[in-house]
Amino acid sequence: MSSLTIGLISAACIFGGALLGLWLQRLLPEHHLRDSSKDTVKVAAGMIATLSALVVVAPGEPGVPVTCCA
Repeated sequence: MSSLTIGLISAACIFGGALLGLWLQRLLPEHHLRDSSKDTVKVAAGMIATLSALVVVAPGEPGVPVTCCA
């Protein structure tokens, strides 16, 4: 697959997930929409984004273990 195809599939999945979230928001009970619940989701999303960024910028060749201080 080309990088354009992968990018379009990724964008479609993200957009679809956002639409699904907007739809599910109406179905959730009120206690799931409080500020403490929203803060928990924000922290979890931030952690996933940080870990993803670390994986993307990890040095080294594929299949070669990364060694520290070499």
